[in-house]
Amino acid sequence: MMILLLALPLLHADWPVTEAPRETHWVNPCGDPRLGAAGRVEVANAQKHDPAFSRLEEIARYRNVKAAKQAMADLRGALVRCARTDDGSGVGRDQVWTSTSVKVGDEALRVAMQSHHGARPTLHGQRAVVARQGRYVMVYAHADEGSDLPRASDFRRHLKDAQVTARRLR
Repeated sequence: MMILLLALPLLHADWPVTEAPRETHWVNPCGDPRLGAAGRVEVANAQKHDPAFSRLEEIARYRNVKAAKQAMADLRGALVRCARTDDGSGVGRDQVWTSTSVKVGDEALRVAMQSHHGARPTLHGQRAVVARQGRYVMVYAHADEGSDLPRASDFRRHLKDAQVTARRLR
């Protein structure tokens, strides 16, 4: 676990850290508890929550590179299968998931979720960078009450943090 904790570049003293390799992946468009779980042997997860904003860093170590690659492939599949889903609130609000490949580590995705009422964006969104370096998969993310469509600037900090961690895990 020590290597994972040393790789968390944003870790602050007031961020609770958990070690739960069976915990559901934070970027999970279909809400599937099995997403990214196969072959995962260790996880360091640090989160900071405020009333209208939360940030997360997560690094998972997989049994081998093949298992980490499969976790990324499974995430890509989930992003396609569940690109638009009902958020379960009962008020006709959907979650719309989008992703774009980015250059971090061996492979990476910039992922956005934005709540929508019909075609109109509404409150609540998530922004994340999910990257793989060897047998490690890292997530840098935030959620807030914003109602704007995703912008490149939403991911700037996450990209930088993922790049730093990918270099540390080489």
